[in-house]
Amino acid sequence: MGRNLRTCAWCYKPTSMPEVFAADTPLLEWFEDRIDTYCKTNNIDRKILWGAESDWNKVDIPEDLEAELLTYDELVSSVSRKVICSPCLKQDNKLWIKYYNKDFDSDDDLEIKIEDLS
Repeated sequence: MGRNLRTCAWCYKPTSMPEVFAADTPLLEWFEDRIDTYCKTNNIDRKILWGAESDWNKVDIPEDLEAELLTYDELVSSVSRKVICSPCLKQDNKLWIKYYNKDFDSDDDLEIKIEDLS
């Protein structure tokens, strides 16, 4: 008896994972690196350019970068029910730890357990 396979909303591969609440796109390492590179090149703290504490009144950013940041923000903050495969969830969690967990005081702030059901 086979499992009912669905399609991952992020990579479009078949998966047997159930629906979860997830962003429209996973974290994109190339874009996170672009944010870091822009901040380093322009001697800007990442928190001023990107994140809950960001304040674009304190920095002069090009219009095209501002548009890209607004688009990325919309994609990673718009959440709905969708099917996401285990490899995508694991990769997204890995990137979250790499780029955002450092902003927390403790590793206990968020724990995600992903079981491989595929």
